[in-house]
Amino acid sequence: MRFDKKRDNTTAGSKRVKELDIDKISNTIKMIKRAVKHGIQFQYVLMDSWFVTEKMIKAVRALKHGKIHLLGMSKMDKRKYNYNGKNYTASELLKKKN
Repeated sequence: MRFDKKRDNTTAGSKRVKELDIDKISNTIKMIKRAVKHGIQFQYVLMDSWFVTEKMIKAVRALKHGKIHLLGMSKMDKRKYNYNGKNYTASELLKKKN
């Protein structure tokens, strides 16, 4: 059970409480969009592997007509990443680098 108290709907605290029920990926996308809206300038977003999802990549790349990039760790499992029209695991992509 989490602490609960009455808050005016117009306060920042009230807005943060509403964010508790939103999944982390959607919440992060909202935060990044809010930063852009408020004029914060940046060229890339850096994140850990568990945030790097197709939804996140598409959302970040859609900002400012693709001028914002996403830098993130990739998962070293059997999932495939598309590179130049072909699918590779992270290990296979590392081998291509050499």
